[in-house]
Amino acid sequence: MRTPRMLRPPRIAALVATVSVVAIASSVPAGAGGAGSAGSAGSGAGAGASSTSRAGADTNVDGRLVVASLAPETGPLGRILDSLREPVRLAIDEINAAGGVGGEATALVTADEGADAATAVGATQQLLAAQGADAIVGPATSAAARAILRTVRGAALLCSGSNTAARPTELGVRRSGGLYFRTTPPDRLQGEALARLVLDDARTDVAVLASSGPDSAPVADAAVRALRAGGAKVARVRFDPSDVDLAAEVGTALRRHPDAIVVVGAVTDAARAVQALIASGNGPGVIPVYGNDGLYDPTFAELVDVSTPGVVAGITGTVPAANPPPTDAPFHALFAATGVEPFFSSYQYDCTILTALAAVKARSDDPKQMAEVFASNLKGDTDCNTFASCKELLERGKTIHYRGASSAFESFGESEPDDGIYDVYGFNPAAEAIVQGPDAQIEVPSPRQR
Repeated sequence: MRTPRMLRPPRIAALVATVSVVAIASSVPAGAGGAGSAGSAGSGAGAGASSTSRAGADTNVDGRLVVASLAPETGPLGRILDSLREPVRLAIDEINAAGGVGGEATALVTADEGADAATAVGATQQLLAAQGADAIVGPATSAAARAILRTVRGAALLCSGSNTAARPTELGVRRSGGLYFRTTPPDRLQGEALARLVLDDARTDVAVLASSGPDSAPVADAAVRALRAGGAKVARVRFDPSDVDLAAEVGTALRRHPDAIVVVGAVTDAARAVQALIASGNGPGVIPVYGNDGLYDPTFAELVDVSTPGVVAGITGTVPAANPPPTDAPFHALFAATGVEPFFSSYQYDCTILTALAAVKARSDDPKQMAEVFASNLKGDTDCNTFASCKELLERGKTIHYRGASSAFESFGESEPDDGIYDVYGFNPAAEAIVQGPDAQIEVPSPRQR
């Protein structure tokens, strides 16, 4: 195992999944690319303004693909702006270097998702009405994605390279009219990764103390199934995320003296659960405590105990891999040359390339037609890993299997991956969340690959 390293910035992956509005660690370089900053031919705030809407429709179909980057330029996530937007710019440059789509240069327009749903919705409306967006890469947070699903319905394809929460699996396709996609693994897979971490530590009698919140329940469901499948005895105890005192629930979880506790919840829910464990005399210094990405938050330790945050030392858990192992895609060398911290960057790049390839295959910038063929480019007969090589195959009538920068996409469902990679983190005595090196990453394959 490689030397553990501090993930920079701490817990953005979980922040993106659960949308806790918290400060980001100062180790992340501040985003320098604001709205309308130029990145490639045709990019900038006004690049799509000349698009004309098709009569009787809410789309901007005019034969020229306009891709929007909806990312946090302001608010607590603003410091990861470059990590999310620079890969989109690189992809647009690559697309245009290969002749664009349909003989037209692809345009890039930008907007600020901000730190709340209202800002994200307003920015999306602006991208559609004033900037002619056919497709949107983003937003960063799952909450913002849920907020804009109805806004993009019938109007723009939406692909996020950082949403991980479970609810978009259920809501995304339905509320967007089939226009929502993501390249990041959904949290329904994280439960299995968390279970594997526990089982690998030879735990055989486990209590799962889980919030009943809609983003937490699917993680807990998957963890319980995988733990039982791995031979462990499991007691599941649910708690209401609005409950302040969890002493009764913790008592139930400890009743049969488990050899490990798994806590699943958003940051505030999880902090209350760990507080109750410590108050009962069964904190992480006494019994092994594991957690989902809700605990991987720069505010978690102080929420547990503001005067002695180090009481969380020893807690370990899983978080979606923000920087998965490099594939052989040329993107990695290009992105390294920018000097920007990689954070969900390869996922964002893949969203952009896949959107353009969908337009090539559909022979249209109509978002509905692009959505109909989006997933098929991850399931075809011929492998390719650049826009140029994939475009050439599609124009020859071949079916392609895009092998991306974030993943080889061995298995892709209707709108999201069926497999995923997760980092392992642990809290040290200084209450710092330390992410172990790539050798500790947990890969969750698709059920179809097992």
